[in-house]
Amino acid sequence: MNAEAITWVELRARCRRRWLPAIAAAVLGGALTLGATGITWLVAFPTVGFSLGLLLGAAAGARLQSQFGTAGGREAHLGEELEIRVTPPTVPESLLPLVVAAGVALLVAVLGHGNPHPVLYAGAVFSAFAAAIAGLDVMGAVVVSRWESSTGVRLYAQRRRRAWASSAPPVLAAVPTGLAPRRPRWHLTWALLLAAIVVPAAWTAALATARSNDPWLRSLPAGALPATTSHVDPELGRVASALVGRPVQVRCWSPSDWASIERAQGRVISGFAEIAAGRIHLSPEVCGSLIDLEHGFEPALDTQAGDRMSFAVTAIGHEAGHLRLGRNEAQAECFGLTRADRTATLLGADAAYAYSLQLYYRERILPRRAATYRGGKC
Repeated sequence: MNAEAITWVELRARCRRRWLPAIAAAVLGGALTLGATGITWLVAFPTVGFSLGLLLGAAAGARLQSQFGTAGGREAHLGEELEIRVTPPTVPESLLPLVVAAGVALLVAVLGHGNPHPVLYAGAVFSAFAAAIAGLDVMGAVVVSRWESSTGVRLYAQRRRRAWASSAPPVLAAVPTGLAPRRPRWHLTWALLLAAIVVPAAWTAALATARSNDPWLRSLPAGALPATTSHVDPELGRVASALVGRPVQVRCWSPSDWASIERAQGRVISGFAEIAAGRIHLSPEVCGSLIDLEHGFEPALDTQAGDRMSFAVTAIGHEAGHLRLGRNEAQAECFGLTRADRTATLLGADAAYAYSLQLYYRERILPRRAATYRGGKC
């Protein structure tokens, strides 16, 4: 290649040009997981990726000092003189790492096509990958900036074709700036390194502590137990698994335990789903009606027991809808309602009675529900 055709780019400028869109991409990727995992993992994926990127950037800085000499300029070895042509960072090369991250995420989505939440895992991978790029470039910009100030030189990287596919280290040139070297201040570098280690560890510890206090995570006995006893119900798990299309655990809670759960969550509920864990938690009223249906009890719909039965078969389907579709309440409600007859027949109900439960819910119960559950067409 003609030497005049070779162009160089300022290393610090390239790092600075890439880290801001990388952070934005990490937040976007994390947002794809928000509907299924909540704010906890929205923060966790970018945090881990960013910390890993900071550590990789510190390692790259150590390699830089090994190549050109230590900070302070006393041992800097710049090599032969070379005239170079410098151009600013381009948009394509600034976005190339994110394109690679998107490709990896797409591959994860394709390979996980049988998984019920391929977008969730693809978003998590993209978020972590983009955050790692941001961390690498933030640390790179900091290390390079301080090294340049301490040596009085500026670093440039040679542009190469298909550099993204090459494992060879970048070709760097160190050009004297004419400025006097200054004593380096590494406070920010050490602060970033400390954050890379402490923040993920602190987040993990805080998350583990918070989760250990959640009353719905304790171990429960499994079996065909009464609704007044907290237990894992295998039969209801079989029904929910059939609705969702993958293994699901259903937990029935006693009145006292359910009261503790409602206090912990700060709301009155009939059930909820842990989407990432594949678990459904049901109140004693809902579980009691479903267990009664298992045993052949089919109360008349114009009674209080019949009203509770119609609500119960839709409620377990509603929570199954969250596992299948995500956090949208209207979509989950429609999922539970349109499968209420199937849910009832899976529990042993007569087909005609199962259909009447679905029709009763649509005509009598759904209009009483909050607008959040009645949004959209169903």
